[in-house]
Amino acid sequence: RKSPVSGTSPAEPVSKKVTFVCNISGKDCTNVRYHCTKIPDYDLSPESFEECKKENKFAPGMTETDFVRIDHCATDKASDPNHWTKEETLLLLEGLEVFGENWAEVAEHVSTKSQLQCITYFLSLPIEDPYLDELE
Repeated sequence: RKSPVSGTSPAEPVSKKVTFVCNISGKDCTNVRYHCTKIPDYDLSPESFEECKKENKFAPGMTETDFVRIDHCATDKASDPNHWTKEETLLLLEGLEVFGENWAEVAEHVSTKSQLQCITYFLSLPIEDPYLDELE
């Protein structure tokens, strides 16, 4: 679950204002979390993930493979605003699926990029051939 903060500009990343809370323990898991790829906004702390994994007690319909680790620790690449990790790309596409073209919500879902960065990156992504065939 996210704790959203409003009032950010489209060019301002929300990374320092959004926190993530473990859906099981309720603890802050902003720095390191396991994000579910099946259910948007479902995150587990490393401790809760390990406990579920050890006891095989994930929520119904979920398995260990449905989660991706997201680490928000600062690195050289993370400080480059043009660099996108695989996790950020996943969150961008997931956010678009859930929120459509509501770029404020999409950027909040990604949490490390601004609205403008999300739009620009999305426009730079390759388009699948079936879409190009429709345009011809």
